[in-house]
Amino acid sequence: MKINGIQKFDLITGSKPELKEEKNGNKNMAKIGVALSCAVATLLPVLAINRFQGHKLTKDVFQKSSTLQKGKELLKCLKIEYGIKEILAVGLTSILAGTVAGVVTDKETSPKKKVAEGINKASALVVPTILVSSSMAGFNKLKIKKPFNQVLSVLTGVGLGMPVANNISNTINKKIFKDENMEKRKIKLTDYLIHFDDIVSACVLSKVPLHGFDNILSVIYANQAYEIANTK
Repeated sequence: MKINGIQKFDLITGSKPELKEEKNGNKNMAKIGVALSCAVATLLPVLAINRFQGHKLTKDVFQKSSTLQKGKELLKCLKIEYGIKEILAVGLTSILAGTVAGVVTDKETSPKKKVAEGINKASALVVPTILVSSSMAGFNKLKIKKPFNQVLSVLTGVGLGMPVANNISNTINKKIFKDENMEKRKIKLTDYLIHFDDIVSACVLSKVPLHGFDNILSVIYANQAYEIANTK
């Protein structure tokens, strides 16, 4: 912008205001693109699994049903029966999408940080999920009844799984990046609240009767992907 024929500059940064606004606009567009990418990447395996589990949309739904009924049928496409394979498929796909989106769109942050965060999230998903599934099978063989077997499975999966997953991800990141000075993550009590997504996954897998948890799992995974993409 010019004032009396003189080009105006930001006195603090020495940059042109127009360039600064354009840069901010590009960043906002990039964030929107990342959010959409993470959402789509999470929805695709959900839709595929939903179809595999037997739910199909027919032409009759759109031709004869009311608008409300159409909406209900569409929502059914997002509802799946979660087991260990489904949780890992949807969760790992979203983690991969978030990592790739972050590396591609964020030129100011080292790709190493995005990849390291992706590995941390993947480990935090896989290890507790496997432990919950194994614990459920073991407690069922011991004939421990509900809800005690479900609660014990979640406590085992999350309580033991998160520290183990943390150590695994630290080891993997150290091996990949060969950086002795790379900061290691340490598990603190507050991390169990921060990793709400892992707790929800464990509850869904162990069939803890908390209504609606399975419906929000895909939303949680999409948000997890977005967080990875925006890691600084």
